[in-house]
Amino acid sequence: MSVDDEVYFFEHDVPHNAPTKELEAVFETRMCNSNVLLLSSWGNYKESMPVRKHGGTRHYFRLRNLPFHASEDSIEKFAMSLEDSSTVGHNLSLRDAVAYLSAVSSSGKTASILPAFLNSHRNERDGRFSHYLYMPFSNNANKNFCSDEFVDDNAEIAKKQGAVFMYRCMERLLRCEYGDVNTRDVRDCIKGSVEVSIDDPSDPSIQVSGTNNPAKKESSIAFFDRVTRRINQLLNDKIPGKHERFLVHLDEHRKMNDNPNFRHGAMVALAKCYRVKCVATYTEPVDYISPAKSSGVCRQPLVHVPFDLCDYLKYRFFVNIGRLVGLPGLDEMRKRKWATLAFRMAAKAHADCPLSLICPNPTRDWLEQIQAALIKFDAKTGGMGTMKGNAVGIEAFDEALADCFAATVLPPPDNDAEHNEFALKLMNGVTEAKFRAEQFGNTSVTCGLTILKTKVVASWHDLLTLRYDSLPAFEIASRRFAEQLTVDDYLSGSPLEEAYGWSLLCRSAVQQQFDFRADGFSFNFKAEDYQIGRLFRASAANNGEEMVDPRTLKKGVLYRAAEGKRYNDALKRRRTLNVAGEPVDAAGNPMPTTDRSGSVNHPLCDFFFNTNDDKLVLIDITGGKNAPDLYNKAKSLDEWIVCNEPELIKKRRGKCMVQGVYGVVLAPFVDAKGRGGLSTFVYQRKTNQVLLVCGSDAIDMLGALGQLTEWLDVTRIPLTRCVTNDDVAGDQSDGSASNDRKRSATSMLTGRKPKK
Repeated sequence: MSVDDEVYFFEHDVPHNAPTKELEAVFETRMCNSNVLLLSSWGNYKESMPVRKHGGTRHYFRLRNLPFHASEDSIEKFAMSLEDSSTVGHNLSLRDAVAYLSAVSSSGKTASILPAFLNSHRNERDGRFSHYLYMPFSNNANKNFCSDEFVDDNAEIAKKQGAVFMYRCMERLLRCEYGDVNTRDVRDCIKGSVEVSIDDPSDPSIQVSGTNNPAKKESSIAFFDRVTRRINQLLNDKIPGKHERFLVHLDEHRKMNDNPNFRHGAMVALAKCYRVKCVATYTEPVDYISPAKSSGVCRQPLVHVPFDLCDYLKYRFFVNIGRLVGLPGLDEMRKRKWATLAFRMAAKAHADCPLSLICPNPTRDWLEQIQAALIKFDAKTGGMGTMKGNAVGIEAFDEALADCFAATVLPPPDNDAEHNEFALKLMNGVTEAKFRAEQFGNTSVTCGLTILKTKVVASWHDLLTLRYDSLPAFEIASRRFAEQLTVDDYLSGSPLEEAYGWSLLCRSAVQQQFDFRADGFSFNFKAEDYQIGRLFRASAANNGEEMVDPRTLKKGVLYRAAEGKRYNDALKRRRTLNVAGEPVDAAGNPMPTTDRSGSVNHPLCDFFFNTNDDKLVLIDITGGKNAPDLYNKAKSLDEWIVCNEPELIKKRRGKCMVQGVYGVVLAPFVDAKGRGGLSTFVYQRKTNQVLLVCGSDAIDMLGALGQLTEWLDVTRIPLTRCVTNDDVAGDQSDGSASNDRKRSATSMLTGRKPKK
């Protein structure tokens, strides 16, 4: 397939938020260089940027012409981790590490590097990059670097061959000697694939072929130093300047060569250059580079920049999700359900593949259904004031919620999933060293992997396909979380709580205890089952305050508090809620349908369990961001313990009901600190038996599901607006469409007329 036969999108179709305009400005002000053919003009340089195929068609699109939907904060963190290798904890300098990004296909790995480079160049930080050089080895419309020459079976010689290959690649990239440039168009030279010859007869100083070649016997350190000096000299000759720093992007790095030693040598030779930072992208890690120092070079895992639903909706539809949550008089239950919808939309978009969504003219029925539902709501409620007591507004809101929930249903996970012996570890996360030492890659693990704070975890949608036969409760918790995405009942959503239930179950099973990393809060408890139950009986008489006898709680069972509409409906239909097969509370007592408020709520906690040494532990989850709400929850737990613990520890029939009562509040979106600036601290009031786990510490407790926190954070719901199909159609013609889409009528969602 010839590249010249492919069809690219026209430049005037480029969205206003695509990185290409900023890249052009950076090129003109910093990178343009007449000494390098590639950098001699913007027209030459832009042709070297990555492209990707559009679905199953023969058309390609340029990634630089498409918006990268991620928050600026996450892009900045990603860029800083590229600039400073010390983020891996080894105190390394820029030249010591090969940074790599590993994630599932079409998740935006390749596309994320350019925004990171632009962020680095834009900000005056130490170590910022001046040049971005792209070097693909596959999947780039035949514009790849390749070598089919024989690679020696000897590991050390193969590494030397890889080092020479990388020098030749850099030489071709900077000299553009793809052919006779006097007779061929420059762009054609840059477009074509580059067949790189490892051994050049005209340059015998770094050859490694030949039976008696002394380079074969030369020490690896000396040889690599010699090759590195050659690359440094090449850069100094072509792009001089001590402040010039190069971000070299090695895309599809495993396709460089089948021999891992060859790839190792190539990476090391480039990474040792003093003005170069190389970053590698592929679906698998750079396992052929040591996680510890090796030849002065180690590998540095990068955290994948998460897809930002907020930014995407603002770009594609201008629908006002955020203002719906902030409507005057809207009750907390509906705010929470709308936040759950935002999570479902993000999951649906991610499952659809973020890269396919940002292609021009994506066809997605579910997106059109959501847009139609919001436009309908806008039409019904335009000009209304508060929602409080507004029957028409509430009815329209509930109708929009129901329509949107129906549009975002994901197919249920595969029921034929096979047992995976590494399921728990992929849920909790393992260090890179353990990941390779335990040979995860040589087993049946086929799920997509990603890096989350230097730990290898499975992607969230692949976790849903795993089964762990040694812990049947794994599948129970997995299915409950999956129901947040696979059912269309908008009154049943509680994704954050279900995510914690699944994660805490796995964490306890692996650690064989619950360790919250605070004195007095390490509990002798290994979860072997996951059941739905209640610590407090719900009845019209006691409004859910009567506590069951904690001695009836089964050891080794993590209980998820049963509450809400789904719980009521299950009771009415006598559906099974636990492994016992009957809707009963933890003590085996029949559970009533509702309390006086009309729905069964569970006071104080979302989870509870009885430890092996008879300590009762209550865990509450808060998805809010307000510190006062966090402290109110802690206060409620603290005061309840003061009032009830003395009675619970009294001996009855010669035995205490419990040996102590403890509370834990997990608040992943609250940035609260205790003494010493710690995010995990004891609520020091009356009992000192309530622990607050906030921010990053609480996110760590989510394990692999921590990759979903940007979607579960209700405070980040987008502040965008709703438009008609005619407005959206304007995006197909020219770059002024973003302004056209803003011209919509006054409505309750906007509160004012937009300026024309």
